Amino acid sequence: MGKKMKYVFVLSIMAAVSMCVCTSCVKQVTDADAETSSGKETENDTNSKTNEFPSVEEVSSYTFDQMIELSKDLDENTLLQAWGEPFSTGGQRIWKLSQDGISKYVEAFVQDGKVLSLNRSVPMYAVVAKKHGGETYCYLDWNDYIIDAGKLCHLPRSDAYGNPVDYEVGDRLLVQSNGIIVETYPGGIANPYEVIQQGKVSDDDLKRIESSISSTDTFVEENVPANDESVESAFVIGPYGKISLKVPETWSYEIANVDDDKLLTGCYGIILKPNGIENGQIEVIVADNFAVCGTGLVNEKNTLAGTPVRVGTYDSDKHWSFIVFEGDNPQVVVNHTDCTSWPDSFWDEAWSILDTIFFDRNQMEGGIGQFNPESENPNIGVIMTVKHVTSTGLTAHFWQYENKASGELDFGQDFSLEKLEGDTWILVPQIIDNAGFTMEAYVIPPEGENEIEVNWEWLYGKLEPGTYRISKSIIDHRSDGNTNYTLSTQFFLAESQ
Repeated sequence: MGKKMKYVFVLSIMAAVSMCVCTSCVKQVTDADAETSSGKETENDTNSKTNEFPSVEEVSSYTFDQMIELSKDLDENTLLQAWGEPFSTGGQRIWKLSQDGISKYVEAFVQDGKVLSLNRSVPMYAVVAKKHGGETYCYLDWNDYIIDAGKLCHLPRSDAYGNPVDYEVGDRLLVQSNGIIVETYPGGIANPYEVIQQGKVSDDDLKRIESSISSTDTFVEENVPANDESVESAFVIGPYGKISLKVPETWSYEIANVDDDKLLTGCYGIILKPNGIENGQIEVIVADNFAVCGTGLVNEKNTLAGTPVRVGTYDSDKHWSFIVFEGDNPQVVVNHTDCTSWPDSFWDEAWSILDTIFFDRNQMEGGIGQFNPESENPNIGVIMTVKHVTSTGLTAHFWQYENKASGELDFGQDFSLEKLEGDTWILVPQIIDNAGFTMEAYVIPPEGENEIEVNWEWLYGKLEPGTYRISKSIIDHRSDGNTNYTLSTQFFLAESQ
């Protein structure tokens, strides 16, 4: 490949620990069309296979190669039967166990019931070196701390369980993670399971840390070798989480927030392109539902930013068409448009940038509309969507994509709200009695559009975080009598962190 954007961390590993994985060193390529044919297992077969399956305690001591072998053709149900219920977030499943008073973790990434990869915890030792711009940075070593800027690493703000990671300069830490260090400068500890303070360094060591940092010209984003471009952190926070990456000065980026209409697909994200390029862009998006045509598509499995990804390429194109970070929805997806004329060097640089992606599901804010089948009525050719979602209101948008109505279509001010509790929709209680709506009518032109601002604070108050749906009536004014239709559109309100 062409020139990498930034700095690969080379970390020494104890002989007993053999699973630190550099993201550029792991690649699994499979034919997505190849299917393993097997007969339907009986219940006895399943129980027998579960009884033979290694315990989570055994797997917590496996080597990396053993993890790869175990994960082949493995389904999530086998893990649940053998190891019990895990902690789940997105497509990540984590089992915590204690051996000799020490916590250990085994992690599986799953999608559609299939296990994509297995990891186990690796202990790393760190000293907090700097707090800068709301972020925390530390020096890393496997056996003890080292005052070495070459091992500078970024600590995420929370662990895999959502617990805050907030420590002060000089704190000595035990970090339990999967051993993957994201290739950025500074490096990034990918999704730690647990971070524990183990005391503080001495005053002399603290002076050495401060001296090490002050001896450089600047810190973090600007503290880079002279022969490399500086990098800038780009991020966007939305209702499904925060997505961030590192962008070199030879590239430009644009933030696309929810409802910006800047993206071809997806809910929100970051748009990338090399400086001076007019045609083509790469979109790093958060998508709640990503689907593609399978005709002429070849899928390969790979690892990017320490996470299993599916790389799709159409019709034997020279470069990838899209990249999907595996796991449950919402997912991080990378796609592009009009980039086929780019030279190979741009594609190499793009891969290095994408290798710095980090998706933090614990940092969420805002609201977003979600498509559901009840949003559309094909009998009249109308679909309702929502945008600009807040805790007190939204914009409801109606589009007649096909003129199937017998008469004129219109809607009014009336609406109702429901909240999803488990698998059941429950009416949101109103905060006033005998509420009513005024009788305005808003016409939906044939094969046209119309929208209305909806404010419910007077009727429902401010909504708590959760999944809701709004229902509105549409009237088809027919010559033989009016017909009423109801459309319901789902939306999600995040719990801001």
